[in-house]
Amino acid sequence: MKRRVTDVEGEVRGEKVAVRMEATVCSRCGFVTLTDEQSATYERLSADAYREKKGLLTGGELKAARERMGMSQAAFAQYLCVGVASVKRWELGLVQDHAMDELIRVKTDVGRARRNVAELEARKDDKITVQSAVDKRSPRERVRLG
Repeated sequence: MKRRVTDVEGEVRGEKVAVRMEATVCSRCGFVTLTDEQSATYERLSADAYREKKGLLTGGELKAARERMGMSQAAFAQYLCVGVASVKRWELGLVQDHAMDELIRVKTDVGRARRNVAELEARKDDKITVQSAVDKRSPRERVRLG
């Protein structure tokens, strides 16, 4: 068994992904095994490969967005109305769903937020209403109360 860089294949959410990383490989049969440390690296890399395939923010991109806003994980979680554990898990490799990914993009990217507002304004003829910006309730209260 030797440590070397190789392609490690697996599945994330039922989709095959392959990542290039250091693993322990049998020199006779080519069997690949991972140490605990390598397994953690694989989890992160495979989640990011899946995210890239699906057009989602990677763990590094999520962390960079949070840091651009000057927020701790706890502050970012509160800003997104999620638990701090969710932010930690996303940054370490848990894949966020598409809806949360879109919310994160809208709340961390001014250009994306402006495009979202423009789309809403273009649809006002379709009778879509936008909640008033003067609503003083917290985001959690708005979600709960409607």
